[in-house]
This record gives sequence, C-alpha cells and structure tokens, in this order.
Amino acid sequence: MRRHGADTALVSDNLRRLAAAARRRLATTAGAGSGETVLAPVEDEKHGQPVDLSRLRLPMQARHVELSLIASMDDSPGRPDIALMRTALDAIREATSVDLSHLHARSDEAARWLSVFPGEHYHLLTGLMRSRRPDVVVEVGTFTGLSALAMLEGLPPASRLVSFDVVPWDRLAGPALRAEDFDGTRLTQVLADLSDPGSFREHAALLASADVLFVDGPKDGRFEPAFWRLLAGLPRTTPGLVLFDDIRVWSMLDFWRRIDKPKIDLTSLGHWSGTGLLRLDPST
Repeated sequence: MRRHGADTALVSDNLRRLAAAARRRLATTAGAGSGETVLAPVEDEKHGQPVDLSRLRLPMQARHVELSLIASMDDSPGRPDIALMRTALDAIREATSVDLSHLHARSDEAARWLSVFPGEHYHLLTGLMRSRRPDVVVEVGTFTGLSALAMLEGLPPASRLVSFDVVPWDRLAGPALRAEDFDGTRLTQVLADLSDPGSFREHAALLASADVLFVDGPKDGRFEPAFWRLLAGLPRTTPGLVLFDDIRVWSMLDFWRRIDKPKIDLTSLGHWSGTGLLRLDPST
C-alpha cells in the first residue's frame, strides 16, 4: 500500500503526538455496553495537553490494541537471507504439531495463553527448540515462566536453559514454574541486569556460548538497546539465534529496524505484538 501527496508536516505532528501517548503502552478496555474499543486519555508530552484518544477512530475492534507503524523493508538494515528463512520455516513446521495442553494446570495464565497459536509465541518457542536442538539457551526475562516451560518442552534432555531476571520467579503472583523445575541443571534462574556492563561481563562466557537467546525485556527504550550493544560486540566462535519479543510495540520499532544483522519478522506465527528472529554469526 503506497500513499502519495500526504501533508508531511501534519503526518509528522500527528505521529509525534501518538508516539507520546504510545510510550504509556496504551491499555484498551471495552466501552461500557457499546462493544467499542476505547483508548484512555493520556498526556501529550510535546504540548503538555491531554490527548483524547477516545476520539481516535480505530478501523477494528480487539481485546488489546497497541499503536505501531508499517514501514518499507527495501531500505531496512539487516535483511533475511535464505539460511535464516529456512531456520524460521523449520521452527514453524515444528510449531504446528506442538501440544502444550498438559501444562495448562500450571496457572491461570498457562491455561489461557500457552495453546493460543498463532497469536502467542509459545508454540513457536517449542518449535524452535525442537528444530535447532540447542545445547545452551539463554532467556532474558523469566517473569512467571511460561516461555521457559515452552522452551523446556522442546529442548533435548541434556540441554540447559538459563533464565535471567531482576525478580525471583517465586516472588511474582501466579507463577507457572514450580520448585522442582529447578532440580538438576536443566533450568536455572540468575538474578542480574544484563544491560549493566558489569553484570554482562560476569556472564559473558555463557552469553557467547548460547545457541539461542530469547529476549523478553521491559521494552522501556533503555534495556534492549543497551543489552544489544553489549551482545553484538561479544566475540563468538559459533553462530547463534536471538529471538526478540514485542518488536512491533512502539518503543521497540526503531530498535528492531536499526539492527544490521540477518533478521526476519515472524509476528504472524509468533506473538501478535511482534516476534523477531535474527542470527549472530561467528566473529571474523
């Protein structure tokens, strides 16, 4: 879809106003008795005036709406190559036969989300583990543990998953993980902020050896760029895959676009808010 002759000044001003609103990660609620999608008013950071997004006419209704953009790909840094496309196709093929229903009893969230496919990324995570059979997987962002459970489901028995967070998994309400999940060495949680250079250096050897990294961080405009700068500068002797969550959320758009590595958007078969897969090649 191409549009020509738009009023650039008006478009840019509108985007700035919407960007200010989007930084709040807009939540949506159903209009009382109307069935309409309603966006709560937020403050316009540029003009200091409320932006009444309830007046923004959306072209559809949905449980949850986020502001995003579409952009040309021909001028985007980091293009997918055939090898990465085949990697993605292998993971998708495996994902179509995944069954995580036996994990639904772990929590209310597990029952609601683990088997939503497409729309959520859990089947894709299991499929990627099955197709790649990695020895070492690093997760950035444990939260309640749904993604860790999905990846463990597809990992070979001798593989290990190290999950990083700044909050212990059992301090959260309704975790899907259980203490026995950490028996042995297959699953470990490490408390560290990997955007901090000192913490990153402490775990650099592990990160450099990881075959797959799944990054589901805070999307605050700070963590992901800082972590990526450290990761991209880390010498590697073997190739690795990095899966970023929420790449279509406003605060992640520019970050994902600027990555100059072989990468591919898998949103249609991953998380509805964005799933991006990229490859890290060995250092030359």
